[in-house]
Amino acid sequence: RGVELPRGARPADLSALHEFFAAASDATTDDLPRIIRFLRARKNNLPDALALWRQDQEWRAREHIDEIMTEHVDSAVERAIAGHYAPMMLDEYSHDGRLVMYRQLGELDMDKLSKQQGIEMKHLTRRHVREMERLRRKMDSDTIGAGALAGHLSILDLKGTSLLKFLSARSFWQVIGGLDGTHYAETLGALVIINPPPLTQYALNTVKAFIDPVTASKITVRNGPPSSFLHEYVAVHVLPDHLRPAPSADGSSVGRAPEARAAAPVSAVPVIVAPAAPKTRSGRAK
Repeated sequence: RGVELPRGARPADLSALHEFFAAASDATTDDLPRIIRFLRARKNNLPDALALWRQDQEWRAREHIDEIMTEHVDSAVERAIAGHYAPMMLDEYSHDGRLVMYRQLGELDMDKLSKQQGIEMKHLTRRHVREMERLRRKMDSDTIGAGALAGHLSILDLKGTSLLKFLSARSFWQVIGGLDGTHYAETLGALVIINPPPLTQYALNTVKAFIDPVTASKITVRNGPPSSFLHEYVAVHVLPDHLRPAPSADGSSVGRAPEARAAAPVSAVPVIVAPAAPKTRSGRAK
């Protein structure tokens, strides 16, 4: 009995998956994209990938992540956070076929949120996890774009960022960096930083010396008005209004999107033969 691999799977993933399923009795075929990401994040080192899997499984049970999309949310808390930190998933794919997440960080002022509106770290991190879980689930079920393993395009807007704001939110960045690196490993396909403050490129070059080269290669800093280059990544009409080019005299937008580039190729490996016929969450073997 065969199980179809997610699009974008590589031949190298095949043997690693066999070993993983043999060692992880709680893994199911529903988890294939997540398992492949964990294996890739740990360079197909089985003990390290299994440790990451178990850590993630324990966290999901402890924090009730499977119910996060339907849990009760305090609307007043959400409105307060939305004025400072409101990740937005765009309605279309990038030209590379990736899902697109826009994050505007310049308005995030932890001192104001905490002292004036009573927003705590737990509220912000829960909001972040909810958006990451929404993104992961949409990636895993993707049948239109580049597939579950292509990662997403993250557009990070630093307009309005100041040293004081950054320092006030430093703990938040550390927390979500740890969460994303552990529980949403390999979900980033590309990161474009826009509206960077002075010395951003210098700081990034310094950081790149200490991070994985593959991760470093995904990060690009773009200077200048975002409206002049974001059409290179995504269709203009799905961008937030403040990032769109100004209409020209004839009513069209300045700057045209390039031809849509081909999505990531489908894996040459069509199926895997699961060693113990892993089951779906419904209990039926696929």
